[in-house]
Amino acid sequence: MRRTALAILLATLAATAFASQIPKAAVTVEGRSTDASAAGQVTTAHGLQAINHATAAAVIGALETRFAGQGVEFQLGEVLGERVSLRDIALHGSGQIRFGRETAWLPISFDALYDSTNQVVESPAILLGASSPASSAQALPLQGLQAELARRMRTEFASQSVAFDLENSSVVGGDGRRVIVVGNGIARFDQEDAAPVQVQAIYDSFRKRWIDASYEFSSGEDAKLVATR
Repeated sequence: MRRTALAILLATLAATAFASQIPKAAVTVEGRSTDASAAGQVTTAHGLQAINHATAAAVIGALETRFAGQGVEFQLGEVLGERVSLRDIALHGSGQIRFGRETAWLPISFDALYDSTNQVVESPAILLGASSPASSAQALPLQGLQAELARRMRTEFASQSVAFDLENSSVVGGDGRRVIVVGNGIARFDQEDAAPVQVQAIYDSFRKRWIDASYEFSSGEDAKLVATR
């Protein structure tokens, strides 16, 4: 399928959140273009602008939910689109975030699906530190990260007994104050079923606390992507 490079959105968009930092349920985030005349267009300049606007809005909404109260800013970079149906375009993009003007920009990447009929991008998957080399995270309080992730899993799967072991972790970026960590581990349900987990987190070295800790279940092959102890 043909891949189309979408125009870079140069504007910096601020995302300030008021939601709870640890949501009790999954949150669906939607970004929508308000330009109805661009509906169905994916190759014209008009259509590409609509995709950019919907994408930026969706990513900002996801950041608002994820970094509640942190005042994170987002700058959209390049976005690539690949048609996967008559209606939908699979998007893969890059960008930068920062927590205040005095800090450095941190790279991110994201994947999402664009509904060209309704001009909607829903719940993008965001990867932190996407282009940074990995280094050891052993100097960080990883036991605290493991405990926080286990607590979030117990909240999500309240009807089951859940234990989590963080097996590997790496530092993949930072802004001088905050450190981005990725890793993997194993979640065990009711002391029997085991599932591999991919982890993303940010540690605030000034406040000595984890300000973000998210996870997703993965295949065993995905877990091999993060193996720096």
